[in-house]
Amino acid sequence: MVKSKGKSDITDQVSKFWTDFKVLFSDKLYAVNILGYIAYNFVIGAYSYWGPKAGYATYHMENADLMFGGVAIVCGIFGTLAGGLILDRMNSTISNAFEGPSTVSIHIFGDVPSSPLVGVVQDAVNNWRVTSLILTSVLFISSGLWSIELRKRSQTGTFQ
Repeated sequence: MVKSKGKSDITDQVSKFWTDFKVLFSDKLYAVNILGYIAYNFVIGAYSYWGPKAGYATYHMENADLMFGGVAIVCGIFGTLAGGLILDRMNSTISNAFEGPSTVSIHIFGDVPSSPLVGVVQDAVNNWRVTSLILTSVLFISSGLWSIELRKRSQTGTFQ
């Protein structure tokens, strides 16, 4: 019987992925940073999906989808420009940017599961104000994790 080359390639790729994953997450500052981004994207992902429905149900906004979309566009443009200016002032380089958070982890554990989970919470409590309060409280988790990272970086002097 001939061994499938495709299957061994996939096994090799999975093995390399887990090796890289272990190396990345052995850096505690990196891991804390990623966990903060996951919590942050969890909230952003859920609000992007459920925000208009919650706005309509809570405040009887006829144009909740237009309002949420407009806010997302304006904040996205402002945030992109402000972030670029801040990084320019920090003398950030492309190599520093690649030391940033793992996009795959952020999406797999952050914004992808957030919408269904918030739907389950809303089905259980049937109150958009309570659901929104619970969801927004997750932002405190991300800010707490980033505070830990900043404190550790200031103690070790690893700001670049």
